[in-house]
Amino acid sequence: MGFAAAGRQCDCQQDREDHDAHAIVEQGLARDLRFERLGGAGRLEAQSFTERGVQMEMALDAISEYPLGLGAGNYTAWLSELLPDKAAYIYQPVHNLYALVWSELGYIGIALFIAMIVLLFQAQKGAIFHEARTYFMASLVAMLAIGAFDHYFLTLYSGIVIFGFVISLLLIKREKVGI
Repeated sequence: MGFAAAGRQCDCQQDREDHDAHAIVEQGLARDLRFERLGGAGRLEAQSFTERGVQMEMALDAISEYPLGLGAGNYTAWLSELLPDKAAYIYQPVHNLYALVWSELGYIGIALFIAMIVLLFQAQKGAIFHEARTYFMASLVAMLAIGAFDHYFLTLYSGIVIFGFVISLLLIKREKVGI
């Protein structure tokens, strides 16, 4: 029995050493990928940061010039009128969901969007500890965080469907479904 226990201890120690070595290799490889994007050291990252900064400035210009908004879906049309000599791929929505909502729907639209989010969170107060609701709330929080860096929950069909799906699941009455 002593040999069997010693054998298991050796196996556990070997597993732990293998796991530690595997984690070190993963961290070393993934670290470069994580910090490359965050640090902006590469050529493409620097270009991306510059383009996103210019996009944000243009969105802020649209917001100040059109306080009631450009109209839903009209941001890229406005860009094409503003910069008619640019290539078609330049006319992209600003890579910030909130700036896009604000520039297209104006002060009223951004206020309604924020109110909708606040009301969704308030409606979940009593249900936040229910497992399924917690997952849906975590999904909504993740989407709202991603929205600070991209626009696809408002501009791409698949993003709109996912955003709407999560919101609709949060609005289901708990008594009817048991969620």
